[in-house]
Amino acid sequence: MIMQIEQSTVKKLRIVGAQVGAGWKLDPITVYIENYKPGQGKITIECFGDAWSSYWGPMGGDRNLEQFFTSCDCHYLASKLKLGIQSTINDEDGLSDYMRAEVMRQRRAGEISKDDAREMYDEAEYMDYQMIDHDLIQRVFGYEWWYQLPQKPNPEYEYLCRIIAAAQEGVKAALGSDMLKVAA
Repeated sequence: MIMQIEQSTVKKLRIVGAQVGAGWKLDPITVYIENYKPGQGKITIECFGDAWSSYWGPMGGDRNLEQFFTSCDCHYLASKLKLGIQSTINDEDGLSDYMRAEVMRQRRAGEISKDDAREMYDEAEYMDYQMIDHDLIQRVFGYEWWYQLPQKPNPEYEYLCRIIAAAQEGVKAALGSDMLKVAA
């Protein structure tokens, strides 16, 4: 088999001074855009030493990557650029309060006795996420308790979404609105 060498042109955009949302000022963002052919391309976004990259084979029609990227929802792009990232994470600090609230809800609904409620409520005060009392958490939330854990927004996910939004605005500004229109 003979090795083949292919060359392509990569567009590099450097976005400085981006502000997103409630005054979030971001570090400089570098966006690398590579269109392989109409409907296929790869993007890499770099900010403050972190990088995220994804390839799209089918983008629908003859759109280029710039058109596709700027038309996509931030949440979709985040899931493609960083596989496995979730918009929420377990709220480790809120576990004790959440458990106590659930014990009170169960008691008010008549699902547990007064004595059981008092015992679980008192024990939940000392619940530590790193040293989970499996018996207690199972009594409160049931056998599949891990689905019931309190959630909070994932700061890493929110940060990535701010970077994506800034990158989308930068791509739009750099390439002009006419270049982003799909040919009819």
